[in-house]
Amino acid sequence: MNVNWFDWGSDAFERARAENKLVLLDITASWCHWCHVMDSTTYADATVASILNERFVAVRVDTDRRPEVNARYNMGGWPSTVVLTPEGNVITGATYIAPSEMTEMLQKVDTLYKTDKGSLLQDSQTPTEFKMPTGKAGSHLIELYRSWLEELYDNQHGGFGRSSKFPQTNLYGLLFALASEGKGWKDRVVLTLQRMAGGALFDRIEGGFFRYATQRDWSEPHYEKMLYDNARLLSIYARAYVTLGDSLFRKVAEKTADYMTSVLYDSKERYFHGSQDANETYYNLPAAERSKNKAPGTDKMLYTNWNAHAVSAILRASGVLKKDEYKTIALGVLDRLMERCFDGERVYHSYPHDNTTPSTLQDAVALLGALLDAYQYTLDSTYVMKAIDIADYASAAFGSDGALYDIANTEDYGLMAVKRKDADDNGAAARELLKLYTLTGEEKYKTIATNILNELAGLVESKAAFAPQYIEALLYETKGLVEVTLVGDVSELEMLHKSILSKMDERIVIKHEEGKGSAATVCVHETCKGPFENPEALFDALENI
Repeated sequence: MNVNWFDWGSDAFERARAENKLVLLDITASWCHWCHVMDSTTYADATVASILNERFVAVRVDTDRRPEVNARYNMGGWPSTVVLTPEGNVITGATYIAPSEMTEMLQKVDTLYKTDKGSLLQDSQTPTEFKMPTGKAGSHLIELYRSWLEELYDNQHGGFGRSSKFPQTNLYGLLFALASEGKGWKDRVVLTLQRMAGGALFDRIEGGFFRYATQRDWSEPHYEKMLYDNARLLSIYARAYVTLGDSLFRKVAEKTADYMTSVLYDSKERYFHGSQDANETYYNLPAAERSKNKAPGTDKMLYTNWNAHAVSAILRASGVLKKDEYKTIALGVLDRLMERCFDGERVYHSYPHDNTTPSTLQDAVALLGALLDAYQYTLDSTYVMKAIDIADYASAAFGSDGALYDIANTEDYGLMAVKRKDADDNGAAARELLKLYTLTGEEKYKTIATNILNELAGLVESKAAFAPQYIEALLYETKGLVEVTLVGDVSELEMLHKSILSKMDERIVIKHEEGKGSAATVCVHETCKGPFENPEALFDALENI
């Protein structure tokens, strides 16, 4: 007997209400090892399937395709197994559950629902509006976060925490900014990147990074490979090679870029697949044996935010590794994203898409960032115009008087009925909007960024959210972005332009203006230097900002 799975949506919850049944929500992923184990054991068990089909409405959600559902209902990992009321409120939940324990849990909660529904519903988790703590954005938050990260840092193995290790890719923009200020952060970044690359987290045979390591020393990884992680890690190692100079970092960047463009990239459809499945047996084979076996499959869905991050990463790799073919791939993917995932009215999370899936802030912000990066690498102003379209869409769809909401529209059931304001996603939004303001001079983008930083200051100060991208944006606002204006004909600026791209830093924003000759000026907070006509003088100016 097979479980009769429903998609997340009104059909499932209307059926649950009509038949007075609880909902069993399974949050899964194509790349998740224990999800596959639970499918082949628990959900393949005849008793479990019978109970679910007769007494529950069983709903299955792919975390990559519905990240907003996962954000509200995840029980601490994948798979997440959640029992909900017919209204979508949480009664209980866990991660992996073996067949016998699942049978016992389902029978117990179903009996309670039939005999003591009032108490069960009273104890369920219902949607509530979060009251944002008050605070004030300022340099004290940067110092607070610096101290917090020092407490979390693992001095022996690098990274953060003392148990399982995740790459924490959202953190490195902030870490590089801290490294530029000294105070021991350069050494911390170097050790972390060396240990990640030298441990089992990095696939030295086929390239790319696995999702996380179960041990503190970066050993015993879970073997799935995610587009998002590899895109961000490519950017991180490419930048590390430029700013920290270790040749190991260049080799890792090259291997990661090769993996992404050979395994995850679909050259026919011009986009990147979302992930590659875990297969412990395959990845423990010697190099000679791996080539004889079929590689783990990939998730062929096009995810907007992950592909946008890949665009930014491959563009950076093209500059640092001096490979023009990477630039061609990146711009082709960006064109595909704008064609398939933005219709002028909304940004879609994935393709193929449907109108029932909410738009997410993450997708809009990542696409905005990719468009701004495309302008940096091409000086083609059409990318700025497209970035303006995305920014205006985002402020309208996710906007409020302060920070931006995580989804554009809510649903009528459960925790999906309330929007949220994620501090780290808002930090990324503020960072990109500050860059757009620098390029356009449009005050409205700076105002939105400032409002984001102000509203979320209390949340960040209370350490109620891990938000390194918020602190990164706050650093950019207080220290100022570095505005490098290239003046002259684009064709005559090629040497200056490529030299800047080879050492690209997130704090640098390149602008182009028509004019005579070929030169660059460097400005921070309206204090300017230049014009500079050769790369050496320009680099000296950038070093002393």
